[in-house]
Amino acid sequence: MKYRSFFLFDPGAPIGSYLENVVGEYNTMIWLAPLKWNQAGYDAVFIDTVLKKVRFVQVTQASNHKKFHHYYFVEVLNRLAAEKDLNLFEVVEMCLLVPECNLGTFQTPTDVLDFENNILKVAGAPERTTRESSSGSGLPFEKCKVEIMILGVEFTPGTIFGWMDHV
Repeated sequence: MKYRSFFLFDPGAPIGSYLENVVGEYNTMIWLAPLKWNQAGYDAVFIDTVLKKVRFVQVTQASNHKKFHHYYFVEVLNRLAAEKDLNLFEVVEMCLLVPECNLGTFQTPTDVLDFENNILKVAGAPERTTRESSSGSGLPFEKCKVEIMILGVEFTPGTIFGWMDHV
């Protein structure tokens, strides 16, 4: 997959400056990764403003991913909701990349219902929606489809971002 931009970002800070290009327009596709590897519950976020999609990516070599903190996902979605010029999203995905040898036995840390109830409904709650254009236009994630994907990849020692070709 070809991506336009990749930025390290602080999940607790406003997200708009990463989304805009040099002429003040939104990039159509962008990759964001937390500044610190242990700062969030994901390794990267892919935002596609044309397809109206947000994809969280978690790379793990374990056979399960026990530590799943909803807060970190809500935090990013709240930042996106605060962008007044950004159109509403239609799909929010959780993509887990695991070694091919663990694919058959991997246990997901969440499912569609959990993600909808504990992430999307919280991030889309009226008290958290701060964008000026939100009144009357619906909450940013209320109609989103949730997709949970588990992909098996061949991990190559010494590569950092080779997994990006798989998502």
